[in-house]
Amino acid sequence: MKILGIDIGFSQCGLCFLDKDNVESYMLTANTGKPTKSKQLPFLKEIFFDNREKRDMLINYIYLADLVCIEKPFNIKGFGTALYELLGIIKYICIDYKTQFCEIPQTTLKKMATGKGNAKKSEMVMKAYKEFGHEAGSEDEIDAFWVAIAGDILLSGNKSMGFSKARMDSLKKLEIQG
Repeated sequence: MKILGIDIGFSQCGLCFLDKDNVESYMLTANTGKPTKSKQLPFLKEIFFDNREKRDMLINYIYLADLVCIEKPFNIKGFGTALYELLGIIKYICIDYKTQFCEIPQTTLKKMATGKGNAKKSEMVMKAYKEFGHEAGSEDEIDAFWVAIAGDILLSGNKSMGFSKARMDSLKKLEIQG
């Protein structure tokens, strides 16, 4: 099974593509600087209109995936619009390619990864390394890795990862769409 995990952000997206035992992690970055309330869309513009190579890479991974899992954005006082627009674009591409997808809330992801819904990024980094030997260049790539692992569990019911019942149960409310 091929699973794409996506951690969307304002100026970059973490991507992790799982294909059997092969793991590829990438960052899609935009040279847009920090967003402001009046300037939320530069990342979307650069990725989907100005930089064909980055757009095509993301679309190709969606096309190849059996499941796309996206860390659900949270609304950061006035800044959530751009993240939800990016989420909508990704979901539209999934629907267009008939690729299944799901959204994973941050607290659910943290609980599945570490056993705690309020885990710090550093704890998620350590768990990825200790349990899978996975290292990535950024916290966004680690989040994308865990999103992809959650997708693997959802799609295959993979219980061989040795996760506790509580960690596995954290994913029960999630639904695969498409």
